[in-house]
Amino acid sequence: MRSPGQKKQGAAIILMMLLTLAAGTVLRAGEPPPGPPWETDYWTARSEALRTGTPVFIYFTKTY
Repeated sequence: MRSPGQKKQGAAIILMMLLTLAAGTVLRAGEPPPGPPWETDYWTARSEALRTGTPVFIYFTKTY
């Protein structure tokens, strides 16, 4: 059986590994991969969606 100190040490190692993976994901998230062209005008995108029968995906952002 493990002692309480060994259990805490194992949990700390797992937590550090998860934090490292999360930080790597955040740091790599700079530029999105190439994909379909984004329309920045709502009404143009809406007209195109109605014409082609595709849904509109709206992405809101805010800068501080």
